[in-house]
Amino acid sequence: MTDAASESPDFSNQALFTPAMRQFIEVKNRYPNTLVLFRMGDFYETFFKDAVIANRLIGITLTKRGKLTDGTPIPMAGIPAVSLDTYIARLVRQGESVVIVEQKGNTPGAKGMIEREVSRIVTPGTLTDTSLLPEKSDSILLAASFPKKKTAPIGLVWLTLSNGDFRAEEVTPDSFEAALARIRPSELLVDEDMKREMRAAHPEIAVSTLPDWHFDAKRGASNLCATFGMTALDAWDVTNRTTVLAAANALLDYIRETQVDLVPFIEPLKLVEESQFIVLDPSTRRNLEVDESLSANGEGPTLFSVMDHCATAMG
Repeated sequence: MTDAASESPDFSNQALFTPAMRQFIEVKNRYPNTLVLFRMGDFYETFFKDAVIANRLIGITLTKRGKLTDGTPIPMAGIPAVSLDTYIARLVRQGESVVIVEQKGNTPGAKGMIEREVSRIVTPGTLTDTSLLPEKSDSILLAASFPKKKTAPIGLVWLTLSNGDFRAEEVTPDSFEAALARIRPSELLVDEDMKREMRAAHPEIAVSTLPDWHFDAKRGASNLCATFGMTALDAWDVTNRTTVLAAANALLDYIRETQVDLVPFIEPLKLVEESQFIVLDPSTRRNLEVDESLSANGEGPTLFSVMDHCATAMG
């Protein structure tokens, strides 16, 4: 495939594409930075740059479907529908997010254009299917709200979708890295201004972004009240914690976007205090091999793995 084929072409003139391809383009325009898996019969197909990325990451065969106006073949790579979860797991483990587009009313022999719609969006921090989750760890989505004043507390709100555990914490800038190492999120949600800094500092975490206006404390308070059927947040002690409220709003907005019509059960928010923990900086935590081995392949014993095999409460 040529370089031109591996990039998304100009989608403005949709008359140049087939009806099915126009459906794909419509979804791709809504989710430009996410891989789109587009159901076509027994396969979920990817096109253009998405097909090239999928071929590179998970090795599925790169073929072609039609041509651009300049004669360049359109890249295509397909995943068998029966193996979808396996391939999604492989993509998510490499930090990719995936939009699943399903067919509606696919009656054998039916004539006319098949309707399609986005059924779900799978990101590293929003995994709920047990077949996709790691056996010994949770998939955690963490939203971080950074105040304009560099010395002010950073608001952290995180959610484990598989069990609905919903927590919040204020940390000082000096404690942010230790909190990140303790929470160990699968996905970090920040505003667009922090994207480059967080991706450079934490290449091991999938960093996603939302526009700045999602990180809004006033909307966060209203969003929490509406979500949990409350009139005030005094019982949770977050009323005056503006960065926590801002992070909560961003996280709830992101959950509604990615889960489409299947917003999951979420437990009431629990405020975490730093005094509840023995704080270890990331370097100390790593050298003590608390939950991650220093061995070359990362598969050596850790404190947690040893405790997992203890026969008594005292180990």
